[in-house]
Amino acid sequence: LIDQLRAVYVRANLGFDFAAWSHLWKITEGLPGCKRLYLTNDSIIGPLDAEPYRQIIQRVRESNADVVGLTEAPQPRPHLQSYFLAVQGKALRSKLFTGFIDNLLCLPTKDMVIATYETRLTGYLRAAGFRCESLFSGPIPGGHTENDTHHRWAELINCGFPFIKSSVLTLYHDDPRVPSLVPAKFRGG
Repeated sequence: LIDQLRAVYVRANLGFDFAAWSHLWKITEGLPGCKRLYLTNDSIIGPLDAEPYRQIIQRVRESNADVVGLTEAPQPRPHLQSYFLAVQGKALRSKLFTGFIDNLLCLPTKDMVIATYETRLTGYLRAAGFRCESLFSGPIPGGHTENDTHHRWAELINCGFPFIKSSVLTLYHDDPRVPSLVPAKFRGG
């Protein structure tokens, strides 16, 4: 994998995902020439299967949205969940996004990062006229919850969601759906 990449950066895990993204944005001087920026973190495992992942990437590339996420949580305010975001179009080079990512602070707790950055970014972007889209916002059997990736994980996978949250594997390791939906190489020993 490393041979296929232009660069690999290793840093201390300070400030969690948002601080890491900001750090790399600054080091790379805003990634000039980048047309689509994928922001992901290590709370997801996968892709569980290559074809659903390929379909997700194709859907992102075909989307007219300025920011694409996989899921949207309704609480404490509607927001795209930050474990997988694609920033593209006019949002990527906007003063709002570049100012946001340039000025992120290295916060000490995950809860602070979620409350300060994750749950607010979508609202800022929408208020500025940017279109934000969740690829898995359509009907999921049983309806939506405050966090579908945690509570409706099996339904999401059955709908073509290519990941599982690592916390789900910890909490639901004895659930009989896990072996049928998650390949053994991702379940651990």
